[in-house]
Amino acid sequence: MTENEFAEIVARYGQPLRWSRTLDVSQNQTRVPFRDRAAEIVLAIPRPNQRVLLHIKDFYPPTAYRLLTGGVEDGERILDAARREIKEETGLTIALARWLGVVEYEFIERNGRSKFVSYIFLTEPATALPHTLDADERICEFREVAWGELGNVADTLEQLPGDWGDWGRFRAIPHRLVLKAISNFKF
Repeated sequence: MTENEFAEIVARYGQPLRWSRTLDVSQNQTRVPFRDRAAEIVLAIPRPNQRVLLHIKDFYPPTAYRLLTGGVEDGERILDAARREIKEETGLTIALARWLGVVEYEFIERNGRSKFVSYIFLTEPATALPHTLDADERICEFREVAWGELGNVADTLEQLPGDWGDWGRFRAIPHRLVLKAISNFKF
């Protein structure tokens, strides 16, 4: 992301929280870091009754519900990626409401280090039922939880067993950022 793009997003959607996290994945590199992309979009989609949308894929452990995410393609602008991912993952047309955060990761690997970035957005509320438009995503279920339960979601992800452990620790971080960022919001 260029400085101009960053400033443009801040002007439209507010100043994000900025976190840096280092994760040691040197013992088990089967699930992270990503080799096919350098960044992703994370979506916090409000639902009715002060809830937020989660999803699970058919190959995840059965407790691995999480916020929706999607890759940023080479050369793609962050806002374009966010809008594309909303449509692909939910089948809905939902406007972005606020830029919640940026998490810059450094993964410690057996043979060096790699970097990855999560750009986290809050959308406008969605009342229609989601349905993925991309079967390759393998989303098998959506679930809604109260915003305050995102800490429990993060705890569950951090405790995933076996070769899902590093992935779960990585996936938990945006949930904690969202929980912190929305602590003063009214839904």
